[in-house]
Amino acid sequence: MSAAVTVVINGESREVPPGLMVSEMIAQLGIPAGRVAIEYNQDILPRSRWDQTRVQPGDRFEIVHFVGGGSRQTISLYSPASKWPSLLFFVCR
Repeated sequence: MSAAVTVVINGESREVPPGLMVSEMIAQLGIPAGRVAIEYNQDILPRSRWDQTRVQPGDRFEIVHFVGGGSRQTISLYSPASKWPSLLFFVCR
């Protein structure tokens, strides 16, 4: 078996199994994919390419999870170390 691949997710170095597609990495991190946007090496990665993009050593990801409810919509940056949002924005309607 190959060694783990080191990537940066929301500014934190993480090791993930080799050969993962971005969609598989999101699932492995336990992130619900329904309302997620991903910046991949400083470019937005369309959801249609998540299954086609293989995670490579040194890749950099910013993962943003959108949460709606009530009269406000929130946007949070997923923090893989704590599994809680590391930054939370409230957008009033």
